[in-house]
Amino acid sequence: NIFLLSYFNYYSRFFKIEDKPDNIRKIHNKNIKVLGGTIIFINIFLYSIFYLIFDSNYLSSVHESQKNFIIFIISALSMYIIGLIDDKKNLPALNKLIFTIVIISISLIMNKKIISEINFSFLSQSIFLGQFSFFFTLFCYIIFINAFNMLDGINLQVGLYSSFVILTLIYFGLDMIFSISLLFGLSVYNYFNSKNKIFLGDNGCLFLSYIFAYFFIDLFNKNKIIYSD
Repeated sequence: NIFLLSYFNYYSRFFKIEDKPDNIRKIHNKNIKVLGGTIIFINIFLYSIFYLIFDSNYLSSVHESQKNFIIFIISALSMYIIGLIDDKKNLPALNKLIFTIVIISISLIMNKKIISEINFSFLSQSIFLGQFSFFFTLFCYIIFINAFNMLDGINLQVGLYSSFVILTLIYFGLDMIFSISLLFGLSVYNYFNSKNKIFLGDNGCLFLSYIFAYFFIDLFNKNKIIYSD
């Protein structure tokens, strides 16, 4: 992260994907690199490589099993790649939705992290979803990812929101080392975003929102987050 902060002008030249103004929805006055998601991804990639090599027991203890962690990382990486392609090629919305549904569905089938009940603070009993659990979980992912993506339009808006979400998840029990890896990447992004040098882009929005949705559900299923609302 010190390198990312200190040598931005050096490495950013090699990143060719930019958000171009159109004077309709995009009113910035110059092309802006959509490098934010890549910076955050680099942090999580290094975190993953380090612990897969040197301390796989840690990954198993935090993510229940090394297999679960690998499924999670591959799914997050796939979301990042879809976002990167969208930033470069401007994918049709339906195509992006289909790719997103396929990635999340495969992830849910393989790691079984689904919402089986809804527990509202204002109801005395939980609502059990039964055979609708898979589809409801998939629906929640898609709705959250789309809502999150809409935040990426005003400098620092999505970055500060994401920082708040991570701090909230830490409070509810998200692993501190993983959280710090995310926060370091977000801090670098927020700094350059405040200077109007980079945007998060679809690559960052899809990557981050998938991670947040995953851990909202994971912590809820572990009874660390008590209420669905």
